[in-house]
Amino acid sequence: MDSAYFDSSVFLAIFNGEPSGREIKQLLGEVRRDRNRICTSIITIQEVSVLSFTSGASPDTQDNYAKVNRLARIHGLSKDIALRAAELEAGMLERMRRMTKDQRKALSPRRKWDCFHIATAIEMRCRWLYSLDPGMLKCKDLTDPKYSINFLEPKPAKGKLGFDKSIRVE
Repeated sequence: MDSAYFDSSVFLAIFNGEPSGREIKQLLGEVRRDRNRICTSIITIQEVSVLSFTSGASPDTQDNYAKVNRLARIHGLSKDIALRAAELEAGMLERMRRMTKDQRKALSPRRKWDCFHIATAIEMRCRWLYSLDPGMLKCKDLTDPKYSINFLEPKPAKGKLGFDKSIRVE
């Protein structure tokens, strides 16, 4: 069994009824049909729950943990994930030093949170990381290729999701 990582933006699109939600639901069906596991981080719960608190809704009326848990395996934070996130961020900072000021400005200001998502995907041995966040998708170019994670927009493949099984996540 292989794993796909869904970041917060993917769940938000589903929960908020965004136009991309339909395609994401098709992708969910493909991932499950191909017997792959969907994973996410506990950080996703925080990110998808913010609106519940700012809109004045009672947190009890929107149990986002239960909603996400129905769709994905939720992984908590650990020492290994924190250290991997630090390693990823250090590598990104090193790569960013070689960029122009304009290139750096185009990157996500939420890099630290993105690193936690990527580190969780690595720890959960995910092959794909799905996101609607352009900043997260740009992290592909800043992430060490040794991790072999495919950063993708959540769109159905209209066929087998297969990938080269010889690729290993270290």
